[in-house]
Amino acid sequence: MKNNMTAITGTYRTWDIFNELTPDEVCSRVDVTFNEDTGQYSIISFGQTMSVDKERRRVFSDTEEGRSLLRYTDYFFDLSILWYLIGAQKIPLSGKLVKPSELEGGQIFVKGTHVLPLDAIAAKYNGKGDFLFQKSSLFGAKKLPMGDVAVEFRAFPKIPITIILWFGDEEFPPEAQLLLDSTCTSHISTDVLWSVATVTCLMLLDKH
Repeated sequence: MKNNMTAITGTYRTWDIFNELTPDEVCSRVDVTFNEDTGQYSIISFGQTMSVDKERRRVFSDTEEGRSLLRYTDYFFDLSILWYLIGAQKIPLSGKLVKPSELEGGQIFVKGTHVLPLDAIAAKYNGKGDFLFQKSSLFGAKKLPMGDVAVEFRAFPKIPITIILWFGDEEFPPEAQLLLDSTCTSHISTDVLWSVATVTCLMLLDKH
């Protein structure tokens, strides 16, 4: 019960911080729109339109793919969207890809239960590049000329997530790698990045 209450308290506090911001201030920094009539922001996430309702304090999507992302409630994807809207800065992407472990506080990605399930992704899509892109394209991904197959998602407008896959052979097992733009921590904290990266992996491993 304690963990649930902590999560609920954190949710309320995040909405409190978010609702202190004016739509003009948010829209000046972030690639989102605000509808005065509905009191809702719209942001594109993984190719889906996510709606953020200030008054009702809820995040929702009208697409099945968008709703599937929000089903991963244990990883608080709805709160990740809020923290992005709170913290995103008006700076360009660097184009320099980095490993999550190289970020400040990046140890969270390589220890214990926080390790990303990249081995499972490598095993699932080994030798199945078309299958990877078919799944990824449902979430707005584009192909990249890297590895044996690579895709780039836009988790949020300024948070690209790159997945690179190398197929296995008789000598080497398949390998998957997740990379982020070096500017990512200018927009959201490392623990929120972990949440978004985890949702990316779960989406690729989802059977639906």
